[in-house]
Amino acid sequence: MLFPDHAEQGELDLSRYSNGLLGAWLDRPSSARKLDVLLTALLHCRAVNTRQEAITVRAEVARRYERTAPEPRVALYDLGGYFASTSLREIRRILNYHPPVRDTLHRNLGTQSHLVVERILQGRSPARQTESVQQISLWGSYHQLALFGSSSVLPDKDEALKMAEELVEHLGLLLSSTKSIYEQYQILLDHRGRLVEATLSLYGAKHVLRYHDKAREDPYSYLLYLLTLLCWCAAAVAAAGQEEVPVYFTEVKLRHDKAPASAGSADLVEVIEVNGEPLTPKQRKQLRLAAAKKYQSIGHLIREVEALLGGVVKVAIRDLKFIVGDGTDTKKILSTDESIRKPVTRHRRQLEDYIAASRLDVHDWLNGTSEIVRAEEGELIYFLGAHIANHSVVPSEEEVVALLQAREEKVQAAKKRAQLRMLENALSLHVLKKLRSRP
Repeated sequence: MLFPDHAEQGELDLSRYSNGLLGAWLDRPSSARKLDVLLTALLHCRAVNTRQEAITVRAEVARRYERTAPEPRVALYDLGGYFASTSLREIRRILNYHPPVRDTLHRNLGTQSHLVVERILQGRSPARQTESVQQISLWGSYHQLALFGSSSVLPDKDEALKMAEELVEHLGLLLSSTKSIYEQYQILLDHRGRLVEATLSLYGAKHVLRYHDKAREDPYSYLLYLLTLLCWCAAAVAAAGQEEVPVYFTEVKLRHDKAPASAGSADLVEVIEVNGEPLTPKQRKQLRLAAAKKYQSIGHLIREVEALLGGVVKVAIRDLKFIVGDGTDTKKILSTDESIRKPVTRHRRQLEDYIAASRLDVHDWLNGTSEIVRAEEGELIYFLGAHIANHSVVPSEEEVVALLQAREEKVQAAKKRAQLRMLENALSLHVLKKLRSRP
């Protein structure tokens, strides 16, 4: 319990709330701890006197929601996976409840990796300017600055890129020589100064030092952090080695907001041909300007690009995966050997789902006037520390049809989960308002 002085002896009587949406929400395995946080918050702000009274208040909010709530749109969470509302996370913050660093750090680092690597692959530097040690001090404590010795400025971009290339080559050999997590940690620890220095120059303090202090709380978390920086070095080296900077549209939704269900977002969408021909320099220039705009979904993007270029386009959907961030909660680091040989099954299926969902979206935006397939191929790009692995994913027409049928079945089953998600949002928002309004 977060506030034991408010706790009561005995268990809550939930038998009266077994029916309706609240009963269905309470039956979910993940709801027990969420309910405890909500009830504790109500007691904390003195909105109720007992936990049983608090559950009665929850039930009234749930009944009011059921009477007035519109039919919710199925979100990606509803098709499978854990959901926690933004309001509930804010309640936990106010109550000073934080999950252990290791439980969330790998996801945070993965999110950060997607942000900065997407930029650098487009030829855009995430670092706004060359930062001095004095500027970096705004982001970190003294032990971070000590990594750079007496230097008052970081290396310039060319020097940092050369340093990153040396680190990728050297650490790739050292890390591949051992399977021991402890030995890998020691290897990375011995090179942390150069890792941090190179990435600070290439990516900027805002990104590099954001999770540094949290990561230092235990050795495993720091291993996750240093592996992430090594991925960023490898990405910078790969981006610099491209003969021509590709034009990517980033974070593109696979289904528009009026569709019955979400399908997530593609990390990168690349136009690969127009009317069956490779892009011309003029078309690349046009696309680079178009990539700066926002699009409602992939179908909207394709419609606008075809109008711009005056022809039928083909696109490839590229999905980025990172050694830290795209594992699981129990296995936070992706297996390098396995991911180099072949894509992780769940990642391949996810990308196949993306390709299938894009068909629906293009059909909607083009009003069903064309049977030409615009998106039929994808690529999984794995950043595995010092190594990068690329895997092509091209589902057959029969597989796409089967995926669309399975998706429709999932959407029907997910409608109930969507209602429960919206109920959880309503319950959490009600409590959050009480917390914020307390004296």
